[in-house]
Amino acid sequence: MGLEPRIVFTESAAGVYPVNVDAVLLGAFLHGLAAPKARRRAVDLGCGSGVIGLQLLAACGFEHVTFVDLHGGSIATAEGNVRASGFADRSSFAFEDARAFAETARGTANLVAINPPYFEAHTVTLSPSADKNRAISGSLPLFMQAARQLLGRAGRVVLAYPAARFDALIVEAVRSGLAPKVVRFVHGRAGEAARLVLVAFAAGNVGGMATLEPLVEWEATGGDEKTRPAMTREYREVLTRWRQWIGAPPFAEEASQAR
Repeated sequence: MGLEPRIVFTESAAGVYPVNVDAVLLGAFLHGLAAPKARRRAVDLGCGSGVIGLQLLAACGFEHVTFVDLHGGSIATAEGNVRASGFADRSSFAFEDARAFAETARGTANLVAINPPYFEAHTVTLSPSADKNRAISGSLPLFMQAARQLLGRAGRVVLAYPAARFDALIVEAVRSGLAPKVVRFVHGRAGEAARLVLVAFAAGNVGGMATLEPLVEWEATGGDEKTRPAMTREYREVLTRWRQWIGAPPFAEEASQAR
């Protein structure tokens, strides 16, 4: 695309899960993904503030995105962000459960993007906040089954998930009729175990999976202070592009170089 896209968003509504770097990394993964060829209709399933769907509209060339969430504040925030970003005519919003939405929109999506809760409810200590519980814990089988229902022919389901639970993710995906096709691991530092995995699934049988070169966020050593590692070049590029899209100031050292 010629001009850099512009994304406007806020997280001011109560109970809306804040945008974190994993959502930005998932957006970058989607931006670089070759498939699906058809980029007509996408679904941001469990959209929160809408940051993934906005990236699909602004930078990935999708004609229409439906934002789905069971939390009313999230839907209201996503809708406000979409309007502020200028994509109201290419968006729709569904304030409902993922399973219920999938029943009514079966087979309509070329891509389903999910940044799902990372933990099953029974595996974590719950917070007194119902909104926080909803954001961090939920049913992985529900999301995978709903995503498979939504998917049309030759489409993709793309998500981010903790690398330590990659096995559970694959089990649930295969049970739902989805096979991993593109996988990329994200490492916090060089030499450490992966912390995150980015995966693109397709409907069908297991086989033909491509494993991309890992993305490393921080160098093992080095930086402007002894106790502070330096960002890797690729990680800095991802964050710099994101900051440009949202109109955020450049990193301090880049700003000083531009003077």
